[in-house]
Amino acid sequence: IEQLAKYGLQFKDKYLFLNINWYNQFYKDFKCGNNSVLFNGLSSQYVRTYDKQQEVVNLLDKKGFKVYQLDCKEDIRINIHLLNQVTYVLTTDTSSFWIAKALKKDPYVFMTRGRDVLYSPEVQELKLRTRNILKNWRYEMSDITPEEIVEGFIYSIKKRSILI
Repeated sequence: IEQLAKYGLQFKDKYLFLNINWYNQFYKDFKCGNNSVLFNGLSSQYVRTYDKQQEVVNLLDKKGFKVYQLDCKEDIRINIHLLNQVTYVLTTDTSSFWIAKALKKDPYVFMTRGRDVLYSPEVQELKLRTRNILKNWRYEMSDITPEEIVEGFIYSIKKRSILI
């Protein structure tokens, strides 16, 4: 968006959306139910990679969620169908975040202040157009417990459903 603004161009949200029909030849039915969640704690940026992913998956499972994760060995066009079929997307990665947004989903994100982050938490939320699901911002991913992620996710689901 910032790059477009440098050239005097305006970004419009309608240009962000993916037409899932373009990827029909890569369709796979993941049989996602109402309580399905794609959890992604991986990122190409090490500072955004969450090391306790399996613990989060186990906790979500105990809370009644059917958890899916991206299969990086698969073609991205197959993973796009997974992102499209799940009810919820819970991620720390901006790539899966933006693909979910492009599919007209409203992902749940856990973020950190990070020592390398150039922007304040408020600016990060403004740039991503979402809110951090964590009650308290942390500096490092390793400072976040799996329980905080799951509790923040469930709280955010409930809060959004009240607002709708």
